[in-house]
This record gives sequence, C-alpha cells and structure tokens, in this order.
Amino acid sequence: MDKNIQNQLGNERKEKPLRRRPFLEINISELKLGKYKILGTVVSVLEGNMEVNDGTGQVSVATQDVQVKGIVEGFQIRVFGFFDENQSPPMKALLLQNLSGVEVELYHRVQELERNLKLKNE
Repeated sequence: MDKNIQNQLGNERKEKPLRRRPFLEINISELKLGKYKILGTVVSVLEGNMEVNDGTGQVSVATQDVQVKGIVEGFQIRVFGFFDENQSPPMKALLLQNLSGVEVELYHRVQELERNLKLKNE
C-alpha cells in the first residue's frame, strides 16, 4: 500500500469521534434557545402536549414523539428536549423520565452541592 494512503488512513482513524453536547439542566424561568433538561410537576396533559411547572415558571411541552402513557397531572418528571420560544409549543420533548418516587427537595440540594463543588474546583 502506498505510504501516502497509509498516512491518510492512519490520520482518519486518529480523529476523535464527534461528541454531542449534553442536555443542560436549567430552571424553566431561564430557558432560551437550546438543548435542556428540566424537572417539574405536570400541571396538565393533553393529546400531544403537556404543561410542566418547576416553581420558577411553566412551559408547554410537545410530547407527540415520546411515550406519555401513565403520566398524569401531579407527577414529577424530567423532560429532555429542545427549547425554542418561536415554536408552538416552545419545548419539544425527546425523552420523559418519571421522577414521582424521587424526593425533589433532596435532589435539588444534591444538585446545589455538586454545583458548588464544581465551582470550588475550577
């Protein structure tokens, strides 16, 4: 095999695979164009849509592409999706996670401790 071709193939193999940015956990009141995960309480469930409130705000979430079977008003959920205030509804869910068995206050305290630890180590 030609050395140039070997070098080209070797360089291609050394390239790092593309990494996708993770979903950023954020309060509903802070949402802007982007990829997020939010944690909140289901306020209402309609066909293909639900309203989620996290105490800082409320957002309408398009759910036609995800399974919502069994999710009802009052459930604690985490929504992974894309937010664009120019769309209707503004958030499009890619994944819904039922967190009804999770102690939300404790979860928020752990998140805060992790953020503080991360800031301290920077």
